[in-house]
Amino acid sequence: MTDDAKQREYWNSQVHTRPYSHAIVKFFAEQRLKHINSLLNISTETRLLDVGCGDGFSTYYASDYKAKIFGVDRSLYMLNKHPLRSQVACGNAYHLPFRDRYFDVVWSWELLHHLSEPKAALREMQRVSRKFVVIFEPNRYNPALFLYGLLKKEERWVLRSSRKFLREAATQGGWEICLIENCGAILPNATPTLLFKLLRRLPFRLPLLGISTLLLTKRRDD
Repeated sequence: MTDDAKQREYWNSQVHTRPYSHAIVKFFAEQRLKHINSLLNISTETRLLDVGCGDGFSTYYASDYKAKIFGVDRSLYMLNKHPLRSQVACGNAYHLPFRDRYFDVVWSWELLHHLSEPKAALREMQRVSRKFVVIFEPNRYNPALFLYGLLKKEERWVLRSSRKFLREAATQGGWEICLIENCGAILPNATPTLLFKLLRRLPFRLPLLGISTLLLTKRRDD
């Protein structure tokens, strides 16, 4: 099994990830960001926080939208590979170093299934967001991801990742769910190049077998 200490050790080790500039990573990030932008209309006035930013592609390509973006991650190893070093810091998702409602949008891309207390981390994201929290988590009903969760101990918490789990985590005080849907067909660090050429033709929204579940939540008082 896994726990927070093992997760921290794993992500501070020599984890193999493709660089942010890799063609598949670039396509993955730009496709996802285009969809987010269609929902939230990110602009130069948007103050955005990327929680669990890792080695940076979720932050780097979001900067194309000219938003005021900042990232945090607890892995110094991953942050040292981040292309926007001046806009990121080492931080804990359970205790974000920002005042209440400081950001317009807070998001995390496949972070919660690496945490022992995902609901606590989500509450903290909601605390520092003025308006929206956007979560992407693995869809455990995708066969490839289900097997991945079974076979790789560091990804074991993929098996708890479901719409029901996310709904229960998200509907905390003062927040409502705007959207929850399955999406995406490409794994940025694992999809082979030949398969990518086929998968990139699929629509982003994939109701049954999308690799990720997108959750969009909003403060009720806005």
